Amino acid sequence: MQDKAYQVWKTIAPALRPLAWMYGLVMLARNLLYHLGIYKTYYPPVKTISIGNLAAGGTGKTPMTAYLAQVFLSQNYKVAVLSRGYGRRTTGFLQVTDSADTEKYGDEPCQLKTLLPALWVFVCENRSIGAQAIQKLLPDVQILLLDDAYQHLRIGPDINIMLSTYGQPFYNQHVLPAGLLREPRLGAKRADVIVITKTPRGISEQDASVVKSKVRHYNTTAPIFFTTLLYSPIRLLTTVSFTGKVLVLTTVADALPLQTYLATQVQIGYTLALPDHALYTRVLIKKIIDLCKAHMCDRVITTAKDEVKLQPYLEGFAAAGIAVYVQDVCLAFIPAADEARFNTFVAK
Repeated sequence: MQDKAYQVWKTIAPALRPLAWMYGLVMLARNLLYHLGIYKTYYPPVKTISIGNLAAGGTGKTPMTAYLAQVFLSQNYKVAVLSRGYGRRTTGFLQVTDSADTEKYGDEPCQLKTLLPALWVFVCENRSIGAQAIQKLLPDVQILLLDDAYQHLRIGPDINIMLSTYGQPFYNQHVLPAGLLREPRLGAKRADVIVITKTPRGISEQDASVVKSKVRHYNTTAPIFFTTLLYSPIRLLTTVSFTGKVLVLTTVADALPLQTYLATQVQIGYTLALPDHALYTRVLIKKIIDLCKAHMCDRVITTAKDEVKLQPYLEGFAAAGIAVYVQDVCLAFIPAADEARFNTFVAK
């Protein structure tokens, strides 16, 4: 959310709670119909892992999906990812064959394909239909990763991984539209694994225990893990490079962690946080270049998600005397020894 819109929403959120209660009841009824078998669920014949969350917004699903894909690919498994392809201008089932065509496939599927060229990436709004189409097209697939599919009960995974951020944990949230939850907190009970993401690196054992005890109110059995974000050195995309002030450019749901990190590394002249999945146009690029000049920024630092969308415009930035860099990010477990425990669990 943008700052102004977020403040307006926070002001009116209490008045929206009656609507949230009604929405929550609808979601509980829907979930019950699936649980009773009245609504049917498709179970793929291959190992299927769902990565999702209860809350709308950025909890780190793409880094987790990329992490799992890398783990299984390194073990020589044949891995496919199925995503909705949010923000694309197409519909239906498609295989990502051109990682630069974000309008056709969506930015996050293209980001995954760019990061892991050996990975099969597909998009489909209906995960059940998409999974069956993958089986027909690629019967040798051994691992199917469902990106952002926690609420997609039409498909039944072997392992349900639920993510929740440390700063905005699900147990402190309300259901939409009074809060950010897509369904009531009771939905956490479906999780086989719960991962608290974007955790401060120096979290104490006492603070971690407090979080775990609050999670246990909603899920008494799932193992709980903590992850944090690790930032690599910035990576140059353009043919020109500079070292001056920076315009931070993002189209992600939660840009605050990146902004906070970069503030300790570079001199930020301006921050432009566009809506999640926003597409770039020539008009918007001109505006960004004008903002760089107005705030005396000779560098743009953006995300890997934005990299795939900015490729057609890199020459324009270079011609304007502006260098474009990418700040790559990956997840790391806290404590580090938990990574092996997590990998063992998801490999079962």
